[in-house]
Amino acid sequence: MMTLIIITDGGHGKYKTPKSEVDEFDGAEVFLKSTISELQKYKVNQ
Repeated sequence: MMTLIIITDGGHGKYKTPKSEVDEFDGAEVFLKSTISELQKYKVNQ
């Protein structure tokens, strides 16, 4: 598992997601296979 902090136009959230959800990483950005709504199951409550 890896922890991601996702920042969108509407805010941000912290998610603990498996590496299998990562589609691409270019050194500065992480591109995910899932939509933000699908990632809700990995959301970390702060």
